[in-house]
Amino acid sequence: MNEKLRFSFGHVLAFLSLVFILYITYMGVSYWIDSEKVWHLGGTIVTGINFIIAGIVSFVLAIVLFYLLMKLQIVKATISGFQRGVMTERIFLGLFVVACILTYIPFSHFWSIQADEKEVKAEFNTAIQSARDIFTQYDELTGERIQTMEQSLDYLFKTPVRRETYRRAIRLQLVPDDYRQLQKDANVWLTKAGNGNSVWNIFLTGNIAQIKKAISGWSDKLREMYSHNLTLETDIPPCPDFSEKPLGILTALGKRYQSKRMTFDLLAVLLALVSFSLLLTPYIIQKRNTRNPYTLFGKKELSGEEEGQVEFTGVPGPSGKNPTSMDKDNEDILIY
Repeated sequence: MNEKLRFSFGHVLAFLSLVFILYITYMGVSYWIDSEKVWHLGGTIVTGINFIIAGIVSFVLAIVLFYLLMKLQIVKATISGFQRGVMTERIFLGLFVVACILTYIPFSHFWSIQADEKEVKAEFNTAIQSARDIFTQYDELTGERIQTMEQSLDYLFKTPVRRETYRRAIRLQLVPDDYRQLQKDANVWLTKAGNGNSVWNIFLTGNIAQIKKAISGWSDKLREMYSHNLTLETDIPPCPDFSEKPLGILTALGKRYQSKRMTFDLLAVLLALVSFSLLLTPYIIQKRNTRNPYTLFGKKELSGEEEGQVEFTGVPGPSGKNPTSMDKDNEDILIY
């Protein structure tokens, strides 16, 4: 019996598979591109370039795959031009394989990152802790500096009141009232940023860029406070770069995403085979027209009755009908 083109459960499976492939491809491309790159459009700076490019690439690949899988079903169900139809079907099937291979490249890149998720989480947590430690490091440096100054005050001022006045002034210069609030806000912010520590988090690379920006801002603020020339202080001690260690860890983590080489991963291969195979479900389910003597791999042997139903140019069938005419039973079949 000749089959109509119709929506089936196979289309649901194909759609769900396409969504899964789209998401993983998007993640793979976004990890591949430096999240700190920006575009300068006129006077506007556009950030999040990795997300924009990942969205474009994954969307284009998804459209191509969708078009090919629907086209394959249509050419398989053709009711005329069988020889031309099967040749077109083979071409589209080859294009579908090529599209799958191209999609597999970013698809597998994500799974390469996912395979190292434990190491990625460990490095990320180390960077977060290192960011917290810049305030601990500042407290230690300022504590030593204040202690040195307080020892000098004991020699310079004999009156306890004057010593205490200068001592308070020194502390306020190095540890102003807004410092503790800055430290508290930074710890809260870092805690929230650390909660998204997963390679499945679509904004992880963006979070890393934001964390680096925040650390640089905190470091600049601490260096500014530390550079104050204290009362009675002749030389200002050198101030270290508080952000050097955490930024170094985060930068290395970002480069790890980009430079990770595509390796053979059994999970990635199996998921790719299942996902891309499910895309073909509507094509596999679709039946060929009963008058079609061709299959994907050649021409099948027909019985005498079936041969009489096959369409030949200029040669009427045994029923005496014109070969381009259709039986009433087949009038509702979609023509390709």
